[in-house]
Amino acid sequence: MCSPRKCWASADPIVPHEENAAIVKERYEKMGGPILVILKPGAGHHPHDLEDPTLILDFIRKQTKTLSATDT
Repeated sequence: MCSPRKCWASADPIVPHEENAAIVKERYEKMGGPILVILKPGAGHHPHDLEDPTLILDFIRKQTKTLSATDT
């Protein structure tokens, strides 16, 4: 199972969170899948990066370990 990561910019007029990532998050959680959504308060559509990518790296590492454990 793929574990999505989403950075949500609260002021994004092009891709509103409520119409996009919020729906994906709700559906993914209903299926029992892990998902990480990071809020960027006051941010618009750009930039897409994070000053500190630690949250994303930790999430990926945790999911990689989980997947590895289920493969054996």
